Amino acid sequence: DLHWQYGKRSLDRKIRSQMAGMFHKLATFLIFFAVLPFIPLYGGDSVGSWLFTANSGSLRAHFYGLSTAASFGLLGALFSRLIYMQSNYARLEYDDMVNIFQSKALAIRMLVGMIGAIIVFYAILGNLLSGDLFPDLTELKLEAMKAPDSSFAKLVIWCFLGGFSERLVPDFLSRTESAASKTS
Repeated sequence: DLHWQYGKRSLDRKIRSQMAGMFHKLATFLIFFAVLPFIPLYGGDSVGSWLFTANSGSLRAHFYGLSTAASFGLLGALFSRLIYMQSNYARLEYDDMVNIFQSKALAIRMLVGMIGAIIVFYAILGNLLSGDLFPDLTELKLEAMKAPDSSFAKLVIWCFLGGFSERLVPDFLSRTESAASKTS
């Protein structure tokens, strides 16, 4: 019995270490993807200004907002899983780690987070979410070698929350559906 308990504890430690390493690699990749628009290019421009800079009504400017929403939604979902793992690290056993943090389950959670952030982006774009707390997407711009504006910062926060929170977008969709059914 004692031998089994020590063997299990060793296996739990090993799988926790493997999952932490996988999270580290995934987080590094996603953070790189999220900051990609700000990487400077030779000549003073940035990758984002080269890819996305255009007037605010253009397709390139829309793609800039959409890619921002998707990348920060992914980061929000990953952050949610990291917080869960960190707060339960010592209690997680082999079966929990394999079931909760397997690559397919993690990919589904991140896909849900990305879709949630995209829904938040379009809700803001369609003025379903508006006010001082929300960005004005007509002013969304990325200029070479300058700090992002407040609209970009608000978009990042809301898209991160859309990816992080498992209830924010479903609750918003339920309220919108119920309001739409009352008006029809």
